[in-house]
Amino acid sequence: MTVQRHPATSTVPGARDPLLSVKGLSVLLFTETATVRAVTDVAYTVHRGETLAIVGESGSGKTVMNLAPLGLMPGGVRAVVSGSVRLSGEDLTQASEDRLMQVRGRKVGVVFQDPLSALNPNRRVGPQIEEVFRLRLGLDAAASHARAIEFLRMVGIPEPERRLRMFPHEMSGGMRQRVMIAIAIAAEPELLIADEPTTALDVTIQSQLLELLMRLQKQLGMAMVLVTHDVGVVARVADRVAVMYAGEIVELGTAEEILKRPRHPYTRALLAAVPEPDAPVGSRFTGLSGSPPDLSNPAVGCAFAPRCPLVQGECTRATPMLTQAEGSGHLAACWVSTPQVAERPTR
Repeated sequence: MTVQRHPATSTVPGARDPLLSVKGLSVLLFTETATVRAVTDVAYTVHRGETLAIVGESGSGKTVMNLAPLGLMPGGVRAVVSGSVRLSGEDLTQASEDRLMQVRGRKVGVVFQDPLSALNPNRRVGPQIEEVFRLRLGLDAAASHARAIEFLRMVGIPEPERRLRMFPHEMSGGMRQRVMIAIAIAAEPELLIADEPTTALDVTIQSQLLELLMRLQKQLGMAMVLVTHDVGVVARVADRVAVMYAGEIVELGTAEEILKRPRHPYTRALLAAVPEPDAPVGSRFTGLSGSPPDLSNPAVGCAFAPRCPLVQGECTRATPMLTQAEGSGHLAACWVSTPQVAERPTR
């Protein structure tokens, strides 16, 4: 498959040597029944201490983009990763499975969407946390146990000594997610990937977990990639935002630029679908019409064209590239809102 090359994203002003540098990343997924082009030629950077939010509908490629290069795909799915994903200069796409096992946990921590599935239901919580300290930091059993207690306190779990003896199913959803966070940060990684960490939790618990993630990020000096479909979370947490649609980044900029001056019609539609807190009872909900495209059978042109209110002829003939707004690092891939004069390849 021919991979199109988008221009590399701009860096944070004054920053050098990003912690994470992704260029030309594409991911093909192979199952027994289909071949899916889950991610197509994405490019972005994440700097130390920065939070990048990846936003988009379910199925847009957000999770695959972050987990496939780490070798964290579900059983029965084979992923072919191309391009480069450099973490502290090391290209993870060229790393062996043994090396990726060393990177996971030690350099990159992952908070999964569903902690009940991510945690082993047949093991008590304590051993699951303690093994990170033994395997990643080389601590003995006593030191690992003491650190597990310390980290449960750090993530706000009361009575940590007692909680270590519990099984995951004996905990609430919010508490299980705190355990997952404790495991993810146990080796104090450089980068934390939080994949929809507040999904299926009530609003109060969501708020508490976001505050926890922000506090831990500052305390440990981590960078964070936050995968979410919740624009409210983006406004609260993110420094920069990448908007994904159909496996591509269609807009990239600072949180302020994306939320206040969105350039892509898809971004505008996502923002318009957020309910206003002061809207009168019974107000009509503004949803996004249509459905995401089938990534096993991609169409020619802009993937958003069938759902876009601004669609024009060029939108159905060729794929727009990420183009930088004059005088800023704000990028968008749209023929209409971002005029492009150079010829663009079709899919």
